[in-house]
Amino acid sequence: MNRWLIRVILGTVLAGFAYGAFSVASCIYYANEAEKTLHACVTVSDALEQFVLDHEGEWPRSWEQLRKWTNSTESLDRADYVRGWSDEWVARVQVDFAADPAALAKLQIADYKVEGFRAIEPIGPVFDSFDRNFYLIVEASRKFHPAHSGL
Repeated sequence: MNRWLIRVILGTVLAGFAYGAFSVASCIYYANEAEKTLHACVTVSDALEQFVLDHEGEWPRSWEQLRKWTNSTESLDRADYVRGWSDEWVARVQVDFAADPAALAKLQIADYKVEGFRAIEPIGPVFDSFDRNFYLIVEASRKFHPAHSGL
């Protein structure tokens, strides 16, 4: 074999190895980002559920209002990890602060999934279970908006 052929084969093997290493690193990075966004979505949904309960069916109007409440509340029984604030929430979760809690109370729940719930959206990669607690926000809204719950 001549040197040129050996170099081509070696270069191809190295390029394949580099591509494989890059692919693995990309997958790990993507999975890590998706996990962080998942936790941010779950944390924000828990905080919003408790906010609705503590404010008799009202919905927060800004991140600032939600931040002040999370830093001052003692009522986060179900989700102690929500206590405190993280700027990571703002970077990873979009909240519709114009959402109407009475309209949320009308949404249908099927198998713990809420049809048409758009008050919380992930920003960036996320695992499918990011919406697993959204039904609790709807149920909290129904406690204060029962005429609109459609039950």
